[in-house]
Amino acid sequence: MFDSPGLINLRSIFADRIARTLVTVFAATLLQGIFTGPEIVYAEESPAIEISAPAITTTFGTAASAVVSATGGTPGYTFGISAGIPGVTYSYIDSVTAQINVAEGAPPGIYRETITATDIANKSSFAALNITILKAPRTIT
Repeated sequence: MFDSPGLINLRSIFADRIARTLVTVFAATLLQGIFTGPEIVYAEESPAIEISAPAITTTFGTAASAVVSATGGTPGYTFGISAGIPGVTYSYIDSVTAQINVAEGAPPGIYRETITATDIANKSSFAALNITILKAPRTIT
């Protein structure tokens, strides 16, 4: 039943192909080692970027600011802010810190902005920045 010449021939063809493939892979690996030597590549992943963004609290009519910083990643950071409120400005200081300025005319309210830090390896991280602008106290004269 299993002794048909076609089946034996088919087994022989597959066995031959497998043997040739194994010999070829072995020979190629052996030759590669002879001519180029072993090559070991280590990839070290830098730690995640951590952003320090202190909350800002001020009163309408009074300017305020905070310095944002980053650690981790590959140093050489650039910063950005999603300034969605009028009166919030972002000014670049240097490659490690950024200063967020809240103008004295910014309207009272509680705002949540997003700070972005991108390192020199082009990896980014995001952090929340809370800005609270209180109403100016009323003075009675």
